[in-house]
Amino acid sequence: MKKRSNGNKIVLIVLVILLVIAIFTYYKTESIINPKDNNVEEKTKKEDSKDNVEKEDNKKDESEENKNTTYTSSYLGTVTNNSGTEIKAGWQDVITKYLDLYTESLVKLESKDVKKLFTTSNGIEAHLINAIIDLKVEHHKLQKNDMSLSSAKYDIEYKNVSIDGNRVKIEFLEDDYYQFKFMKNESKIFDVETTIMLRKNNDSYTIDYVRSGRDNYVMFTDIIDTDKDSKTDIDKLKSKYITWIKDEVEENEILLEEANKKDYKSISCDHKYNRDAATDYAMKYADDRNNEYHDYSNDGGNCANYGSQTIYAGGIPMDIKGDYEWKYYGTGVDENNTKNGRSNSWTSTSYFYDYAKNNEGSGMCASTDVNLFYAEGGDIIQVGYSGYTHTTVVINKIMKDNKIIDISINSNTVGLENYPLLGYVYQNKRLIKILGYND
Repeated sequence: MKKRSNGNKIVLIVLVILLVIAIFTYYKTESIINPKDNNVEEKTKKEDSKDNVEKEDNKKDESEENKNTTYTSSYLGTVTNNSGTEIKAGWQDVITKYLDLYTESLVKLESKDVKKLFTTSNGIEAHLINAIIDLKVEHHKLQKNDMSLSSAKYDIEYKNVSIDGNRVKIEFLEDDYYQFKFMKNESKIFDVETTIMLRKNNDSYTIDYVRSGRDNYVMFTDIIDTDKDSKTDIDKLKSKYITWIKDEVEENEILLEEANKKDYKSISCDHKYNRDAATDYAMKYADDRNNEYHDYSNDGGNCANYGSQTIYAGGIPMDIKGDYEWKYYGTGVDENNTKNGRSNSWTSTSYFYDYAKNNEGSGMCASTDVNLFYAEGGDIIQVGYSGYTHTTVVINKIMKDNKIIDISINSNTVGLENYPLLGYVYQNKRLIKILGYND
């Protein structure tokens, strides 16, 4: 039995050896007859490798495009995109950094340097924006009230994007929410139109220029031509404005003292003005529009239109009699003492002033150029830096220790709600007191 068992083992070993030899011979033959099969396998590996490289390159491009996406904003609220174009993270990042530095400057009343964000950090555009921020900060610091902010936030609504090579022009609206330390209620700013030109530099974006509808911006950008003027011209203009601000602060101290010591002596009118109804309307439409009237936001501004609507809501009837009219029956201008169209005084800051000052007999009863701090809800305050170009509506007096310290105002284009009058950098300010109307 043992011999037979050993013989079987030997046979089994021989069979295994023969099978191994057969398999080896088969694969060797196949590789000689079909040598391309192995090359196809190698080619596939190379193509897969190439695809992976391309994918990595694409990922690299995307990462370069979005390289600056690690920045976290301290003040950004909501972002809405109505531009029809995808907002790249790199664009959003540099815009947020810029707006954060601007906001931080107002929070602490310390000017933050934005030059590092500009394509040419030592260029005139960077110098211009730094001067614009400096002016706002210095203005707020010079006021008697503490105009630093205990909290701040901004929202962005993208409206339009234009791409030209490596430059991107972005138009957006900004809403701001500021809590001034000297005020109880929050101040809001609506629909600040801003245009920013970005430039792509390798894997990041920088700013070529910024333009905005804010008061401190237009005081420079309406005058300075960055293609012709110099940094010295910008510095001289800033210095002139700061001198004006100092003069205004001194004058306001005198006006405040008068308003806190003496009551305003009003002229007599046949009918009183409903100030509560007027201010209710002004609050309702600070960031909205009444569709019974045309919105002039894109036709020179809606501020005077908003002011006239507020006064009308306070019970002052339209006036179509005499040399000076005040009316709105339609969008077209009509000065023919008829119930047609509108008067210029309804939609123009300067024409409204002329009407309020010169109207006699029937219609609105008002006093012009009154001490600012006699303002009451529903009155009109007009502002500007070169003349008077903007209309605001008075909401209330801001009081401290039973004394007037400022006036809260609303407006359209730029929209304001519960904003301090003395927060305006514009040095020209005049009060039109709406008292009532005569039959």
